[in-house]
Amino acid sequence: MIAGARHAVIEQPFFLNQAALAFSAKSAKKPSAPRNTFWISLLGILWLLGALGAKVVGASPRSRFSDKAPASFNRRTFFMAWFLLVIAGILEAAWAIGLKYTHGFTKPLPSVLTIAGIVASMYLLAVAARTLPIGTAYGVWVGIGTFGTVVLGMALLGEPATLPRIFFLALLLVAIVGLKFTTH
Repeated sequence: MIAGARHAVIEQPFFLNQAALAFSAKSAKKPSAPRNTFWISLLGILWLLGALGAKVVGASPRSRFSDKAPASFNRRTFFMAWFLLVIAGILEAAWAIGLKYTHGFTKPLPSVLTIAGIVASMYLLAVAARTLPIGTAYGVWVGIGTFGTVVLGMALLGEPATLPRIFFLALLLVAIVGLKFTTH
């Protein structure tokens, strides 16, 4: 038993012991209602936007178990999907950096812009995934977002720009381009 602890359970993982101590402590405060209401509202709004996005985007022209392009494939649609996917990836990097400026969603303007970036990025990813295979679309989206976030972190936030980081960023860029050129 840990000295000073009110009670300890040895069989439970560490985080459960800490949660039990936090709830049993007399000085523990209950979370305020506005903060809980905010998070519940945010989750509800995101769920609603996801449901509406599914209606706007519509059912995928592909079968559930196929990753092949639909029969109505044309070159213009393919290039537009890639363009939208790149924009979605750039927006992902923007909202990821925006998270730093929200200070835990306590600053209104950065919080609103970050949430708008999240919604726009997800929507564009969903639109691009109607044409592109989801594995490729999601991989490229995350890759562009990661690449952009690291580069913006170096440029705006003073994160270190070491040679190993730049090397692995170059590898990530090669992977993104490889996914692009191997998608039919």
